[in-house]
Amino acid sequence: GSVVPTKDQSNYLQLAVALLYLTVFSALTFRLVRNICLIVKRGNKHQSLLFHGKKVIVLKEKVVPHNFMQFIFISEDDYGNELHRERLLMHELAHAKGRHSLDLLGAELLKIVFWFNPLYHLLGRAVRVNHEYLADQTVLNAFSDISAYQKLLLRFAQYGQISSSNPSSFSNYSLTKKRFIMMKRKTHRASTILRLVIVMPLIA
Repeated sequence: GSVVPTKDQSNYLQLAVALLYLTVFSALTFRLVRNICLIVKRGNKHQSLLFHGKKVIVLKEKVVPHNFMQFIFISEDDYGNELHRERLLMHELAHAKGRHSLDLLGAELLKIVFWFNPLYHLLGRAVRVNHEYLADQTVLNAFSDISAYQKLLLRFAQYGQISSSNPSSFSNYSLTKKRFIMMKRKTHRASTILRLVIVMPLIA
């Protein structure tokens, strides 16, 4: 006949599952808090320039442009390039004005709580993709030269550098390819898609 677990065995299994959950939960929480602290520390450490009310932090090291809350981070070389500067800052400004950092933090918190559910890992990726579509559309509305912008994105995709404190979609080649395809389509529905992306995993 079948073996029925004893009460002690059942309690041990529950304890093991609880410890595993808490261990992963604690590790993910620590990583998120550490990364936020590193970004804020970096933002406050350097002098900033204002761009449409947002703080631009110009870094001497070679970094992929990224944004967190009111901070926009860009390398000294990219900021000094007059041909690309405005497009890069416009892209990150769209993220800042759209408060995309809050959406990503929300997705990260859901991943921390429901780390065992693959839906929430897909959620974070989908949110980031739709953010990029929105930011790209903002740039293309201001600068009509799609080819020049795509070449700029491709250059960053070839960096192969992703900041440990703020992974930037600029350096994700797979995502860049999707963005190229999306640029040929109308993206005015991106905000509606984003809401659906956030809600559907919760319903599931």
